[in-house]
Amino acid sequence: GSGKTLAYTAAMLQKLETDKAHTQALCVVHNNALLAQVMDAYLKKMKNTVKDFTFAPATSDHFKEKGGRGMSDEHVLVGTSESMRNLACGKTSKVRGKTTTHPAQIDLKHIKVCVIDEVDYYFTGDEIKNGGKYVTELVKALHEATDNKCQFLLYSATYPPDAKKALAEVFKNPKAELTLE
Repeated sequence: GSGKTLAYTAAMLQKLETDKAHTQALCVVHNNALLAQVMDAYLKKMKNTVKDFTFAPATSDHFKEKGGRGMSDEHVLVGTSESMRNLACGKTSKVRGKTTTHPAQIDLKHIKVCVIDEVDYYFTGDEIKNGGKYVTELVKALHEATDNKCQFLLYSATYPPDAKKALAEVFKNPKAELTLE
């Protein structure tokens, strides 16, 4: 590969304050295969380099294992756009006419960095309506909770014009953009 995943993993870990027991970095990926790759191939290997950091998948199963209540205390969470948005912002579900509200389980005010991998995937074609909606909601919630202090790292192998246009709507004033050809 190009080293993209290693680059953003190292950037996330650099921001951590491991003496503080709350989530400080989010990594949004577009499918469970990439979630497993980031968890296994990179974060587990980095445990030898960065001492005392914790990480977990941002999945409902993980939070059920923890008892289903309370806030996440892992330093890094990796998840898909929908699961990350649901855990960060809470969600409402309706089953057989009964509405249930699920509270947020990530305290966004402590988030220092949010990586969005394959960002073009969320903002091209049908994904603008689906995953892009979840990413946009997460980004807005992070801006609000951190008073615009959360650093966003957007990674993609491609950057089509429609993705660039959609991203300009979500990220109004980017500080820097680096494109390699």
